[in-house]
This record gives sequence, structure tokens and C-alpha cells, in this order.
Amino acid sequence: GGEEEGEEGRVPVALGRDLSGRVLPRRGRGGGAAGLALASGTSAVFYSVINLCQAGDEIVSANNLYGGTYTQFNDILPQFNIKTNFVDPNDPENFAKAITPKTKLIFCETVSNPALDIVDVEAVAEIAHAHGIPLVVDSTFTTPYLQKPIEHGADIVIHSLTKWLGGHGTGIGGIVIDSGKF
Repeated sequence: GGEEEGEEGRVPVALGRDLSGRVLPRRGRGGGAAGLALASGTSAVFYSVINLCQAGDEIVSANNLYGGTYTQFNDILPQFNIKTNFVDPNDPENFAKAITPKTKLIFCETVSNPALDIVDVEAVAEIAHAHGIPLVVDSTFTTPYLQKPIEHGADIVIHSLTKWLGGHGTGIGGIVIDSGKF
């Protein structure tokens, strides 16, 4: 069936197993150590945040996000008592100014959707690392062919497989790639 025996007993096959090798070959992971395939890009964003944050925590995020991500951060995460501090990403120092002792991650898109603003991943990564927190980057618009955010300091990279990697919305999927460095 849909379960297998594991260290935790019987678990759904999709839990606790790295499925990314079947979805995205190692060369397509942009230098990441491992990946996790999920049902959608939105799921990939949620899994990334919810695994780094708990009730009472905060994230700092670019304000020029894909609408679904913005809604998740602005309307859904507060239901889990996770606050998002939105900033204009065109000046990387805005991320630094918004960090509080409760901040657990910085989030941005390599190229924002739909504004097509380009974030300085290296500068934002330096800010995140100076504060001991990871930089989580949605790289949907810059597939690993165009940019490898891990090489520029990103700790976790997300792709919506539904768009450029998957072929124009003919299938839905998402992937979280861990740099193995945080």
C-alpha cells in the first residue's frame, strides 16, 4: 500500500523519504545536499517555514512576492501565531533592520513574481548569516539552469515545479532543496 516499515513504525511512503532524486536529478538541485518533493510550490514554502518556526516566531520577507505566498505569510501564518515582517527587498539593509530576536528566517524570491525585481542574494545571505538565521529563497523564476542560489549563500531553495521546471502548469509540484550548510 501507501505505507512502509521505518524507524518510526508504519509511515506514509512520502514521509521520511527523499523523493527528490526521482523528481529532480542531483544536477538539477543547484548544488544542494538533499531535497524533498511536495504537492505544490505553496506546500514547499509552507513546509520550509513551519519546520523553522513555531508559535511566537517571526520571519522577515520581501514584500514583492507571488500572491499565494504573500497570502500565506500575511493571512495564514498568523493563524499559527507566526508573524511576517515585510520589507522592500530592493535595499538589502531593509532585511537587517526588520530582524528581531524572534526572527527565524529571511525569505525572498530570486526574481519576484510578478514584478520581476531581482534580489541581491549574496547581500541578503550575508545579513541572514550575520544574525545566525537561514536565507530561504524561492527560485521558481530562476531554475538551476539560470541561477544556483546556494552558490550565492542561500541555505534553502524552493521551486514550484508547476511553472518552468515542470512545463507550463501541466502538473503540480514543489521541491525544497537543503544546502546542507545551515
